[in-house]
Amino acid sequence: VPGALFTIAYGINNIGQIVGTYESSVGQRGFVDTNGVFTSVDYPGAVDLSVWGINDKGDMVGSYEGGPDGFVSFLDINGVFTPISYPGTKFTYTITHAFGINDFDQVAGTYYVDPVPTPEPSSFALITSGVLGIWTCRKRFWPPTNRS
Repeated sequence: VPGALFTIAYGINNIGQIVGTYESSVGQRGFVDTNGVFTSVDYPGAVDLSVWGINDKGDMVGSYEGGPDGFVSFLDINGVFTPISYPGTKFTYTITHAFGINDFDQVAGTYYVDPVPTPEPSSFALITSGVLGIWTCRKRFWPPTNRS
């Protein structure tokens, strides 16, 4: 993409249209290259958008960062965007990526859910050592002794 900080191509169809992502001064956006003509793909309100696949009809799939809820996929048919999420995912953080689309508009992708935030092992070790340190000091210095 002319003027981009970087450009990454992710997909190509049998007609030679190429899709991918590029970084500009306003963030990461998707693109489609049709015979050397680059067109931006922007899902309304999306941040860090990537277009991953395109079929021979020009229908595209991709994903974007959807804020604190995770990554959301989309289907773009002639500029009409439809969000794609895995059914029933009502967890704190979900990642859905639509990577490919065939000429029957069947979409392939992945999803990941993180139902419960888990602490890092180093956090657990730090908390444990702090509790043990307090317990040791309590046994050594409590109750106060009369040192007269």
